[in-house]
Amino acid sequence: MAAIHQLQGAGNAAAALLEKLNIFTTDDLLFHLPRDYEDRSTIIAMNQLTAGRSYLLEGTVKSVDFPPGKRKSMAALLEDDFGKVTLRFYHVYKGITDRAKIGSRLRAFGEVRVGARGLEMYHPELQLITEHTPLPQTQLTAIYPATDGLTQPKLREYVRQALEKHADELPELLPRQFSNGYALRDALDYIHHPPVNANMLQLAQGAHPAQQRLIFEELVAHQVSLLTRRAYMQQIEAPSFSPSQRYAKALLASPVAGSVAQAAGLRGGELVHGAALGSGELEPVRSFEDLRWLLTRGALEGERVRLEVEPTPGALHREVLLDMEQIDAREADAQLFRKVGLLGPWTRPVLGEIMADSAAQRAGLRQGDVVQKIGAVEVVDGQQLRELIRQSVRADSAVVQPWRIERAGQQMTVDVMPDVHKEQTGSVGRIGAYVGAPPEFVTVQYGPLEGAWNGIARTWDVSVLTLRMMGRMVVGQASLKNLSGPLTIADYAGRSASMGFTQYLVFLALISVSLGVLNLLPLPVLDGGHLMYYLWEGVTGRKVSDAWMEHLQRGGVAVLLLMMSIALFNDITRLFG
Repeated sequence: MAAIHQLQGAGNAAAALLEKLNIFTTDDLLFHLPRDYEDRSTIIAMNQLTAGRSYLLEGTVKSVDFPPGKRKSMAALLEDDFGKVTLRFYHVYKGITDRAKIGSRLRAFGEVRVGARGLEMYHPELQLITEHTPLPQTQLTAIYPATDGLTQPKLREYVRQALEKHADELPELLPRQFSNGYALRDALDYIHHPPVNANMLQLAQGAHPAQQRLIFEELVAHQVSLLTRRAYMQQIEAPSFSPSQRYAKALLASPVAGSVAQAAGLRGGELVHGAALGSGELEPVRSFEDLRWLLTRGALEGERVRLEVEPTPGALHREVLLDMEQIDAREADAQLFRKVGLLGPWTRPVLGEIMADSAAQRAGLRQGDVVQKIGAVEVVDGQQLRELIRQSVRADSAVVQPWRIERAGQQMTVDVMPDVHKEQTGSVGRIGAYVGAPPEFVTVQYGPLEGAWNGIARTWDVSVLTLRMMGRMVVGQASLKNLSGPLTIADYAGRSASMGFTQYLVFLALISVSLGVLNLLPLPVLDGGHLMYYLWEGVTGRKVSDAWMEHLQRGGVAVLLLMMSIALFNDITRLFG
């Protein structure tokens, strides 16, 4: 085996073209087998032609004309005792007109196509013959899979060199009884350079013994590679997920301007100890995830949420009421939490990694800088800082603002002009830096009984919420955009797995519960539909008729297909639109 560069005439340009065909070595070149053959040694009758293949034809010119059209062309009708073919030329010169005269006997070689006059040859090779002109005694010419810029003669030359200089280096891996009478070198030589008397039908069908020998070797190599891969997979360990019991602390970030949280009097930095829906009893909030779930339920169900918060460390607790009834929650998207105003837990307004050639780098900002003030606005946390950066655009133009920062215990002021980034909702500012430190985490643990009860309660809540959202979509109170399909599921599966094993299990549990609820819907093709059949039979004492069963099955399939189509459309729009 040698590199392609060792072949004469195979420079960098040729090597790049061969790489497009996955040819990197002389072994690859030897196993780049012909897709077809040209036979220039046998005259084919014109009633045996197949469009798309090349043939050697012999016949008499019966007519010559110059068809009208935008392009000047010449058409010569060639006939033999069995049929006729039109020879068409778009580049007409004296050599062609001298040979293609009425009454001349010609041999033509080229590809047969279907044209305006039936079977046609475009610019075939022509030979003026007499009764005693002998047939060419040549081998069958191989036609290889090629690419733009790589001609058939070049490929044939490279293959010839590989056969002459490197074919003897190929290892003989098959036992003699499985070689079909052909050594590997002989089989390759026959396939690349078949003799004149080779059976064209066998070669075209891949049934020649030399081809069968290579096919068997390829199957053996494939099986060996599968066994090797299986042995390798059995030796490596499955990827491990790091169990996570650490969740972000329920410490509130600065609320979004104009949101429900801001209207309720929250300013950021409050620690949530308890929460409840409506007039229900306050339940302890152990992490920001617990709070997020309660806020989601409140927003989707349109119920008020009561929070018990600690404004500052050591201060007296107070109760805050979030009026979720103000939120139009027809679409459960990312904008829903912006309307609530609590996008995430509290984080320090510190800058992380600075991107190269970014607005932050141009302004002289560094990793570890703590932002205290932007313009006249005091910066409380990372969430507020991100919002201020996004809003630093006026009329699609960036606004230069003074930033007061703390760096290594010293305060300084720098002017920052963010980059303008286009989004669906409008233009926003970007500085090209990670904003906000990681949130404060807490360890959440449950005992066996408490954990089991919480699991049952969460499963019930998810099931009820799923049914309510489905009902609202049916009556038009919720958007069909809430339906998600396999693409969104796969996207969130990857996100949850990257967050830890616990989050991944939570995601799987949510999917399982949602599928279980969907399966219990009274659609004929689902388990819920079968339960409806059993209920009907129990009430009426008779089974559903076969005719009605067929109609109901078709209707159920139509409803499911409609839901799947909407979900897939939403996925494509959400991820790629």
